Amino acid sequence: MNLYNIDDERLANLNITSHVIMNIEYFWTDERVRRLCQAIQNLDDIQINLDLFQPRSCTLITDQCFQYFANLAPTNLLELSLSNWGNQNYNISDIAFIHLGKAFTNLKILRLNLQQWGHKGCKISNIGVVQLFKSLPQQIQELELNLNKLGYRNQNITGHSFVAMGDFIEKLENLKNLTLNLADWGNDYNKSLELFYNEDLQYLIEKIFTLDLEKLHLDLTGLGMNGSKITEESAFFLLQHLQLADIYDLNIVLQGWICDVGVKNQILKMTKEKQQSKKQMYQILAIKSLEVSTQERMLEDIFAKL
Repeated sequence: MNLYNIDDERLANLNITSHVIMNIEYFWTDERVRRLCQAIQNLDDIQINLDLFQPRSCTLITDQCFQYFANLAPTNLLELSLSNWGNQNYNISDIAFIHLGKAFTNLKILRLNLQQWGHKGCKISNIGVVQLFKSLPQQIQELELNLNKLGYRNQNITGHSFVAMGDFIEKLENLKNLTLNLADWGNDYNKSLELFYNEDLQYLIEKIFTLDLEKLHLDLTGLGMNGSKITEESAFFLLQHLQLADIYDLNIVLQGWICDVGVKNQILKMTKEKQQSKKQMYQILAIKSLEVSTQERMLEDIFAKL
């Protein structure tokens, strides 16, 4: 379902009784979020894209609206895209993460996009990150978190967040697919990069590799850039773990890092090799599926002639 140019009356009259994918372009307020959540609160699978393409329109969204998301009770899948909702929006704080996490209780699959949240002067801190990861249920099998720029020019978020992530990720024993985007945390313009250290990131990396993952997509763009306390030591640490891991679907991004070219090239090579192996496996599965379908049709033709 794609809803464009939606008005309040149409939103109020939404009646959704089965799984639906919604892409809604709208100027959101707390009251409009309440109406939407009422319409979808009984669904087992929820996939909604509420990205804001004009960040200034988010100022009417506050912590209050996340109480309505907390009333959602999906039992399998929650895919929620809220890009720009927290972009220079000082009405959103750590409290939003506490409310939002209440919707995760029964999930097996969570895909959450909080891109462009956080900025200089915002009210989101380490506490919010801790609450977000603390809310992840142990039965979760697929986790996709886009936290791009959550720590951008935000001195309330430090390496402590990486440590907290590691502590809670380690407990997710059923997790098979992990996508974690931490691109552009920190910025050398106001020395935020000095708030993240090798030991913090390495702790997170170590905990991630305690899991038996089939898929790992990790975007660390900018964390090792010039002026950062995170150095090539962490890139080498990551490489060592990758060499010991058997991950079927792998993608590691270290764009902007100042580190040994050889280390970056080895990580890039491993990523490409895994992607190529995945492609070949898909091709084999497709051929086998085609062979089975062909055999089934031949049998149907034989039986039809009998």
